[in-house]
Amino acid sequence: MKIAYILEGSDLSGGAKVALDQAQELAKRGYEVYVVSRQDKINWHKMEGLKFIKSKDLRDLPEADIGIATFWTTVIPSYESKKFKKLFHFCQGYEGSFPPYKEIKKEIDKAYSLPIPKLIISPYLKKILMDNFNSRTYFIGQFVDKENFYPPKKKEIKEPYIFSVVGPYEVDLKGVKDALKALSILKKKFPIKVYRASIFFISKEEENLKVVDSYFHHLLPEEMGNFHRNCHFHIQASHSQEGFPLPPLESYFCKSYPFVSDIPSFSELPFIKFQEKDPLDIVEKVECVLREENFNKLFENYEEIIEEYSIENVIKRLEKAILEEMDLA
Repeated sequence: MKIAYILEGSDLSGGAKVALDQAQELAKRGYEVYVVSRQDKINWHKMEGLKFIKSKDLRDLPEADIGIATFWTTVIPSYESKKFKKLFHFCQGYEGSFPPYKEIKKEIDKAYSLPIPKLIISPYLKKILMDNFNSRTYFIGQFVDKENFYPPKKKEIKEPYIFSVVGPYEVDLKGVKDALKALSILKKKFPIKVYRASIFFISKEEENLKVVDSYFHHLLPEEMGNFHRNCHFHIQASHSQEGFPLPPLESYFCKSYPFVSDIPSFSELPFIKFQEKDPLDIVEKVECVLREENFNKLFENYEEIIEEYSIENVIKRLEKAILEEMDLA
């Protein structure tokens, strides 16, 4: 079977990595898999077994049994190409709800309104897509790349506690500002170091907060694994519009415990949650854990959780969705 993943660009991002990891796993299982991007060849991912095509306007698409459009901007060109026996829209979060995209919501909704089945990474998206677009959806779930994200041979949580915060400070829905506000308070109460990672260089505004001890820019996937293995805790203060960012799970796989905001996309995660956009609640939740010092219990269900979020489970659901749609065709 021939499968084509259609990407908007070739830059490093969490969403692109999810799509490429899926594509690579399918190639390992014997599928003929193409990756199409508007930009030049991807150099930050192994791309093992994948055939790359650059198509600036997404008109030069390969004929394939299955097409998977991975971002709203790739949906209409993929649909109009008529190159696929069955086309899917891979949705990692409904972009029409993102505040920065308010001015182009009509364009986004036009792509979502096409009669294309949606592959979703989190159950909460099913209702949104059904209520607004009457879309047929298939939950395939999220996974973590075990090749790069794994625990160290030995890890002890001790002072100074190292907290990680990942994502662009400038993108409000990532909640980085909330996490840093909380950590500025916590640093006055406990010996804490703050490690930051982002695809952007540190901004003057963030630097002036004087909260961050070490800042890492544009880390590759294998480097992100080392980043998390060197931390004890992670704070993911995402706002409700965000899809399902991977850093909380990636940190957990590396035995760095994540605190996460109580938003729909994280509802299934069995981690300690705090109220969205509430730095003081972050402080309260973290303080309880640090004062109790019973850190071993944080990883009591480690094996079960990493099994649930395995690539094998995601590919199994994806293959089932493909077969069901092929039967309907």
